[in-house]
Amino acid sequence: MCPYRKKHNPYNETPYERIPMTKIELTKRLTSLIVGVGTGKIISSIIKNNVAPEKLTDKVAIACASYVLGAMVADAASNWTDAKIDEAVNWWNENVRGKKEPETEES
Repeated sequence: MCPYRKKHNPYNETPYERIPMTKIELTKRLTSLIVGVGTGKIISSIIKNNVAPEKLTDKVAIACASYVLGAMVADAASNWTDAKIDEAVNWWNENVRGKKEPETEES
Protein backbone atom coordinates (compact mmCIF):
# COMPACT_ATOMS: atom_id res chain seq x y z
CA MET A 1 0.00 0.00 0.00
CA CYS A 2 1.18 3.47 -0.81
CA PRO A 3 2.38 5.30 2.32
CA TYR A 4 0.73 8.55 1.18
CA ARG A 5 -2.73 7.08 0.70
CA LYS A 6 -5.16 7.56 3.56
CA LYS A 7 -7.70 5.00 4.60
CA HIS A 8 -11.19 6.43 4.65
CA ASN A 9 -14.12 4.77 6.31
CA PRO A 10 -17.41 5.43 4.58
CA TYR A 11 -20.04 7.33 6.53
CA ASN A 12 -23.17 5.44 7.40
CA GLU A 13 -26.09 7.03 9.28
CA THR A 14 -27.57 3.71 10.25
CA PRO A 15 -24.76 1.61 11.65
CA TYR A 16 -24.90 -2.09 10.90
CA GLU A 17 -25.47 -4.25 13.93
CA ARG A 18 -24.69 -7.90 13.53
CA ILE A 19 -27.44 -9.97 15.08
CA PRO A 20 -26.35 -13.52 15.77
CA MET A 21 -28.52 -16.27 14.29
CA THR A 22 -29.73 -18.99 16.59
CA LYS A 23 -29.41 -22.65 15.71
CA ILE A 24 -33.14 -22.91 15.08
CA GLU A 25 -33.14 -19.94 12.68
CA LEU A 26 -30.14 -21.37 10.85
CA THR A 27 -31.87 -24.74 10.58
CA LYS A 28 -34.99 -23.08 9.21
CA ARG A 29 -33.06 -21.10 6.60
CA LEU A 30 -31.03 -24.09 5.44
CA THR A 31 -34.14 -26.24 5.23
CA SER A 32 -35.97 -23.53 3.29
CA LEU A 33 -33.05 -23.24 0.87
CA ILE A 34 -32.90 -26.99 0.24
CA VAL A 35 -36.67 -27.29 -0.12
CA GLY A 36 -36.80 -24.28 -2.43
CA VAL A 37 -34.10 -25.56 -4.76
CA GLY A 38 -35.61 -29.04 -4.83
CA THR A 39 -39.16 -27.92 -5.54
CA GLY A 40 -37.99 -25.45 -8.18
CA LYS A 41 -36.11 -28.24 -9.95
CA ILE A 42 -39.08 -30.60 -9.78
CA ILE A 43 -41.51 -27.98 -11.12
CA SER A 44 -39.21 -26.96 -13.99
CA SER A 45 -38.64 -30.63 -14.92
CA ILE A 46 -42.38 -31.33 -14.96
CA ILE A 47 -43.05 -28.33 -17.17
CA LYS A 48 -40.18 -29.14 -19.56
CA ASN A 49 -41.39 -32.73 -19.95
CA ASN A 50 -45.02 -31.82 -20.57
CA VAL A 51 -44.82 -28.69 -22.74
CA ALA A 52 -43.23 -28.44 -26.18
CA PRO A 53 -42.47 -24.80 -27.00
CA GLU A 54 -42.68 -23.83 -30.68
CA LYS A 55 -41.56 -20.19 -30.67
CA LEU A 56 -39.08 -18.12 -28.74
CA THR A 57 -41.93 -16.39 -26.93
CA ASP A 58 -43.23 -19.78 -25.81
CA LYS A 59 -39.81 -20.65 -24.39
CA VAL A 60 -39.64 -17.36 -22.49
CA ALA A 61 -43.19 -17.72 -21.18
CA ILE A 62 -42.55 -21.30 -20.06
CA ALA A 63 -39.32 -20.31 -18.31
CA CYS A 64 -41.05 -17.44 -16.48
CA ALA A 65 -44.01 -19.59 -15.50
CA SER A 66 -41.68 -22.32 -14.30
CA TYR A 67 -39.80 -19.85 -12.12
CA VAL A 68 -42.98 -18.33 -10.65
CA LEU A 69 -44.59 -21.70 -9.93
CA GLY A 70 -41.38 -22.98 -8.38
CA ALA A 71 -41.16 -19.89 -6.15
CA MET A 72 -44.80 -20.24 -5.08
CA VAL A 73 -44.47 -23.91 -4.20
CA ALA A 74 -41.12 -23.33 -2.49
CA ASP A 75 -42.65 -20.55 -0.38
CA ALA A 76 -45.54 -22.76 0.71
CA ALA A 77 -43.21 -25.68 1.43
CA SER A 78 -40.89 -23.38 3.38
CA ASN A 79 -43.76 -22.18 5.56
CA TRP A 80 -44.79 -25.79 6.19
CA THR A 81 -41.27 -26.91 7.13
CA ASP A 82 -40.84 -23.88 9.42
CA ALA A 83 -44.06 -24.83 11.20
CA LYS A 84 -42.89 -28.44 11.58
CA ILE A 85 -39.53 -27.29 12.96
CA ASP A 86 -41.35 -25.07 15.47
CA GLU A 87 -43.53 -28.02 16.51
CA ALA A 88 -40.46 -30.20 17.00
CA VAL A 89 -38.73 -27.52 19.08
CA ASN A 90 -41.83 -27.03 21.24
CA TRP A 91 -42.14 -30.78 21.76
CA TRP A 92 -38.46 -30.99 22.68
CA ASN A 93 -38.74 -28.11 25.15
CA GLU A 94 -41.85 -29.56 26.79
CA ASN A 95 -40.95 -33.24 26.90
CA VAL A 96 -37.19 -33.40 27.10
CA ARG A 97 -36.01 -30.17 28.67
CA GLY A 98 -39.13 -29.62 30.75
CA LYS A 99 -38.98 -32.94 32.57
CA LYS A 100 -37.22 -32.91 35.86
CA GLU A 101 -36.27 -35.98 37.75
CA PRO A 102 -38.48 -36.58 40.78
CA GLU A 103 -37.05 -35.10 43.89
CA THR A 104 -36.47 -37.53 46.68
CA GLU A 105 -37.11 -36.39 50.21
CA GLU A 106 -34.38 -37.38 52.54
CA SER A 107 -35.19 -37.04 56.22
